[in-house]
Amino acid sequence: MRSAWSLGVSASAVMALLGLTTAGAAQRFDVGIVEPIPGAPIFGEVDLVAEVRGAEPAVRVEFFYNGEKVGELNAAPFHLRVDVGQDNVERQFRVVAYGATGSSAAAELVLPAIAVHEELDLGLRQLYVTAMRGGMRVLSLRRDEFKVRDLSIPQRIVTFERGDVPFTTTVLIDASRSMRGDPLATALAGALEFVGSLRDLDEASIVLFSDRILAATPFGGDPEELRKPLREVTGAGGSAILDHVFVAMTRLEQRQGRRVILLLSDGVDVESVLTAQDLSDALHRSTPMLYWLRLPAGAPGTGHISAWRTLEEHQAQREALAALAQATGGRVLDLTSVRDTARALAEVLAEIRGQYVLGYYPTIALRDGRWHEVEVRVDAGGVDVTARRGYFDD
Repeated sequence: MRSAWSLGVSASAVMALLGLTTAGAAQRFDVGIVEPIPGAPIFGEVDLVAEVRGAEPAVRVEFFYNGEKVGELNAAPFHLRVDVGQDNVERQFRVVAYGATGSSAAAELVLPAIAVHEELDLGLRQLYVTAMRGGMRVLSLRRDEFKVRDLSIPQRIVTFERGDVPFTTTVLIDASRSMRGDPLATALAGALEFVGSLRDLDEASIVLFSDRILAATPFGGDPEELRKPLREVTGAGGSAILDHVFVAMTRLEQRQGRRVILLLSDGVDVESVLTAQDLSDALHRSTPMLYWLRLPAGAPGTGHISAWRTLEEHQAQREALAALAQATGGRVLDLTSVRDTARALAEVLAEIRGQYVLGYYPTIALRDGRWHEVEVRVDAGGVDVTARRGYFDD
């Protein structure tokens, strides 16, 4: 512990430096504030240390912060832990020592607020990374094996986690006319089985849609509670996939942490007003990963020509949706039929559980709306990684 009494200066000089006061010639000891150090910036929990020197030992020391008593000690060492918060404000400390004969001494220390001439908002960027080798997830990578580049500039990874990071998801089920009856019931059963396998801090919402939202549950983790609003829904209407992926994204923006959209659909959009480019722009300014559980291309309605798009435009839209899933760090899972829903959702859940979560502060963060290309690599043979490919620096 550093002591102001061992600095090789006179007692009077030390007393002046530390703001000591005395009770007159009869006083037989002095007290000083050893920590915090004068002029040092402090935040959060700090050590408040008083030291007493003199012929008469102190039997009690009281500690004050900003005029309020925060503690009292009856024996040395006079060392107290104080939480001063995170605000940049003036901080006032005072200690009062009492001797056995009733004499006392006090010391004060004032730390001014830090002068701030320019404030930089350097937001932490998080990447959710899936690592695969030969079709199998790789779960044993170390922090130093990952390399992140932002605008081609190497970044320092400051946070590193894996596995138990909670997430919030919207299970988005295409409930248009072609899903009426058993297909919709099968898809819904798979979604509820998925919700039942979530952990305590995970949350899910199930949304059934066609050209409009047919039913939507609040976010939660109880399959029975989520089942109630969905019991009477039957497949109806055309399909507006792009519009409702946008709705799911907007709902997830109100949630914290890792966010995931799970879309079950054949991808044939006959009703959306948004284009694939519209949705791409929106998702690149957001954070959800998009996983598309793609029903077979030969499903009813695949060759439909809508008032909005030609047959070729519909095909281009499906390809764009698949590319968008990859760009967000998700992917496309091809299903042979709707009966594969539960299996595919379990596969996605295992993938999410095995993701690495990397955090970094971008070297360049100007908040100028510029697109930042992000690249993640691993220094391990044969390992392929999937992560979000970039973001707009809004």
